[in-house]
Formats: sequence, C-alpha cells, structure tokens
Amino acid sequence: MEKSRQNILMGVVTRAHGIRGDVVVKWFGDDVETVSSYEMFQDEHGTQEYRVIRARPLKGDTFVAHFAGVESRTDAEAMRGTSLFVDRALFPQTEGDEFYLVDLIGLKAIDDNGHPVGRVSEVHNFGAGDVIEIAPEDGSASVMVPFTHDFVPEVEIGRHVVVALPEETDDEGAPS
Repeated sequence: MEKSRQNILMGVVTRAHGIRGDVVVKWFGDDVETVSSYEMFQDEHGTQEYRVIRARPLKGDTFVAHFAGVESRTDAEAMRGTSLFVDRALFPQTEGDEFYLVDLIGLKAIDDNGHPVGRVSEVHNFGAGDVIEIAPEDGSASVMVPFTHDFVPEVEIGRHVVVALPEETDDEGAPS
C-alpha cells in the first residue's frame, strides 16, 4: 500500500522512559527542537491522534515525550513501535529554492536532454546521505540515485528533477 504524501513520518517511539508514561522517540525531522511546533501527531491513516503534553531533547536525534493519556510505564511500553505522522500541510512554508525532500516524491525524472526517465517514487537515507528512488516509465526495476548535485543537478518542485543516472554495472559489479 502506498503511503499518502499528506501524512509524513516524523518519528517512531522506541521505548519507555521512566515510570510516569514518558517515551523516547527517534526523530526523522531536521532538528529535535522542532518537535514542540507539532502539538499533535497521528498514525499513518490519521485515525489515531497523539497529543504532545511535553517534550525535551534527549541526545542526537531522539527526544523524551509525554503524550496525553499515557500515564504509566505500561502505557508507554504499549506505544513502542508507534509511528508518528504529521500532516504535510502543517510544515512551515519554504522560501526561495528551499523544499522538503517529501516534495520530490511524484516528480517526473528527466535526463539532461529532457527525455523522460521515470518518476521519483521515494526518498531514502540509509545513513550515508539522501538517495532518490526512480521508478522507470517502462515498469522495469527502480534505480537508486544519490541526491547530490552531480546526480541531480536540477530540481523544479511541481515540475521535474533532472537526473544523471549512474553507469550500469556488469555481473561482477565493475562499471561496464
């Protein structure tokens, strides 16, 4: 099932913290400090809401939060693995050439000659930087492209991205 572009995954509850219902959340946003700007999270389908009572940074990309209705360690442990989504409409406006990576999803991907390559189907980060996944128009296997200026020299939100596809490799993994 494809996720709606309107519900954006911002974090996931990783564990309980203490005995009073606090939880630790791994944050996928830019800055843990921005958590306080989102008073309400929801599940992927928007059917369950999680209202933040208080939150504070923990370390790195985590924070400790207390959600309404979560009053004990048992309640907090039951939240483990809960994904926290925010409606895209609640994101702050971008300025100039700024954009959110989620805004790339669905854009047409073209080569530097303007020929269609496919569409951006997903944006990933496996730890070494952002990667865009291009689903070719012919239905063949998706292609992963590093989201760097060398491989994606142009982004026009609402229109397209220009991509320079990596060289194909042979069965030995060496460039062909």
